[in-house]
Amino acid sequence: MLPSALLVSRAAFMRVGLFETHWQAGEFANWILRAHEAGLEKIMLPEIVARRRIHANNNGIRQRAQFNAYARMIKASLDRRRASGADT
Repeated sequence: MLPSALLVSRAAFMRVGLFETHWQAGEFANWILRAHEAGLEKIMLPEIVARRRIHANNNGIRQRAQFNAYARMIKASLDRRRASGADT
């Protein structure tokens, strides 16, 4: 999943909320977790709708040291689900 391929209604986007910019990396992954928690339906098209070019200057490569943020995002998601009483 890539933010460049995201198609979502404004109402659904606002239900989930804006991207949280305090994350050094993975703000889209955090948004996807929150969308799942909000009950948004996800549909993956079989067609390629965006191509991503990997190069030495990609954020994912430059910010590799920030990948521990993904574990913190998952932990935050689990904490929110537990607090709301939702199934994990």
